[in-house]
Amino acid sequence: MRKAVESIGPDPDDAVHRRDAERTRQEILAIATEEFAARGFSGARLTAIAERMHTTKAMIYYYFKNKEGLYLAVLEKSYGDMRAAEQKLDLEHLPPADAIRQMVYFVFDYQEAHPDFTRLVSIENIHHGKYVELSPTIQQLNQSIIEVLDGILKRGQREGMSRPMLQMSGRC
Repeated sequence: MRKAVESIGPDPDDAVHRRDAERTRQEILAIATEEFAARGFSGARLTAIAERMHTTKAMIYYYFKNKEGLYLAVLEKSYGDMRAAEQKLDLEHLPPADAIRQMVYFVFDYQEAHPDFTRLVSIENIHHGKYVELSPTIQQLNQSIIEVLDGILKRGQREGMSRPMLQMSGRC
């Protein structure tokens, strides 16, 4: 006779599998970031990424569908990391000139500390922002800093510290 099995919550093996899956995804992203930063979109090879991961290209396809999907995920993570660091600046509470100065210092320091990000942005600029435009995630991430900078400039105008400027376009 079979005993009824009561469900007491999620299967712990499923939780372990999800953690491993997320760790695998993050490891692929880390290696792919290095590959794309070193070789650009055109020069990076999924085979090389898979070899460095000690896995197969099929695993990369499983997580990211294709090379473009992997590249977009790399860009989204890279931009997300920078925007998360920017949010810690608390620029809205500084006088406008100090806020702009702080932002400039931050950008230089961040790019020096994260050369792969700087290379990825340069590569994306070579492609005329083609892949950034494909990502609503990056568009949203960039919108937040555009709004912060727009607010700082408007405060500077109200305080007589800067001339009125053209409306920011919302594109980075």
